[in-house]
Parts: sequence; C-alpha cells; structure tokens
Amino acid sequence: MYVGYDENLKSASFYNDAITVAKNMGKDVILSRKLAHKLQSEMQQRDAYEKTLQFNQYVKDLVDSKQPELLIIGIPNPIMKYNHKLLYGLGILPHIICSGVQSDLNILCLQHGMYKKLFFDELSQHCKYRLGGSADFFNIANVSSMPDLSSSDSGKPEINYLNLKSDFVLQSIKDMNIDSHYLFNALNNNSSKNACEAIQNALTDNVHLMI
Repeated sequence: MYVGYDENLKSASFYNDAITVAKNMGKDVILSRKLAHKLQSEMQQRDAYEKTLQFNQYVKDLVDSKQPELLIIGIPNPIMKYNHKLLYGLGILPHIICSGVQSDLNILCLQHGMYKKLFFDELSQHCKYRLGGSADFFNIANVSSMPDLSSSDSGKPEINYLNLKSDFVLQSIKDMNIDSHYLFNALNNNSSKNACEAIQNALTDNVHLMI
C-alpha cells in the first residue's frame, strides 16, 4: 500500500518536503524503524497514557526539527479485534498513536469484501470516536480472509488469507457503488494516482485548519 502512495506522491509533486513515518515502509522512508522500535520497545514499561504523551512529544520534536509540509504516519496493527478469540491487540496501539496526534485526513486499509454503505458509515464513525477522526479514504487491499474452521478444535483459532489481483479488487469497488466514501486500490497505479490527487485536494481544502 505504501509503495503506491510513495510513488504517486512523488510523481504528482504532491509536496516538496514530505516526511513519512511508518512501520517497515522501506529504505526511502526516514525514521520508520526508529519510530516502530520506540513504540514497541516500551510497550511493557509504560501505560497507554504515558505512551500517548511520549508519541505526541516525539512527533512535535520531529516536526519542529524537519519542518515538513506533509507528515504521513503509517499505523500498524488492526484498529479493533476480529472476534472474542482473535483479539489482534484490541486496537490499543492505533488508539495510542491516533490519540497522540490530530490528523487532517485519515486513510483506512480494509481487507477485500463486498461492503455496504452502512458498513463504511459505521466504520468511519468508529474511527471518529475511537481514533479521534473519521476515515476519509478506504484502500481496499488485495487480500481477503476467513476463519480457519479446522483450527477451532485445537483451541488456537487461525485465519486463512487469499491473495487477489488488483483488477478483481477494482471491479469489486465498482460493483459496491459507494459514492459517500472514497474507495481505491493502492496496488493499482491509476487507482493510487487518482487517490493521491483526491487526497491532495482534500488537504488543500483543509489547509485553513492547519493555520
């Protein structure tokens, strides 16, 4: 997903000085591993409140020193549990990160599925009240999943994943016919490019909020 963002942000001359902070996003992304290490190495040493304040201070120091026009923060881990057996961190780490910063725009990555408008509405509301900002854009990923029923007997539930081609994902986006939210596929160059242009326009419209 991040590869598509990175290439199209650069090709579109989105901003001249974009500082990207995320977990394991590659060699062209500065401070990514440092940030991931900072968050994970102290997970057992500090409670959520202290980690939130620490992350807020870290971002403030970064912005003060680098003076970027754009700061992209890639958030690891799911934003909620899958079910009562597959907890996936309970969305605690995304909650800490999002509570530590005030974002101007949010992009949510979803596994592939045929979703209804109500699903996107409720998920956006979940992000608003749990993470401090509604989801503006949804990347529909090239993977779908379902529980492995055969693993239930062992007491260790697992998930089966299926990789999908971008053409199939794009057709699904078209078939969902959602016009209230922006859906795209980051691994398709045209879809990612169009999304980046829409993101640029949305941030430009919100520029008054950052002054």
